[in-house]
Amino acid sequence: MRIGVIDAGIFGLVSAIELSTRGHKVLVFDQGSVPYPDATSTDVSKSIRRTC
Repeated sequence: MRIGVIDAGIFGLVSAIELSTRGHKVLVFDQGSVPYPDATSTDVSKSIRRTC
């Protein structure tokens, strides 16, 4: 089956990878280059904190 995935964020890419491993032909569409500079996941104010 041929499938188009719209959005190259984490969920779109993981979906595309999984569909590809299941034998589908996948094409990913995104509004800009990857990584997209205006994406919320690349915001410089975000940080990952580790709690012990």
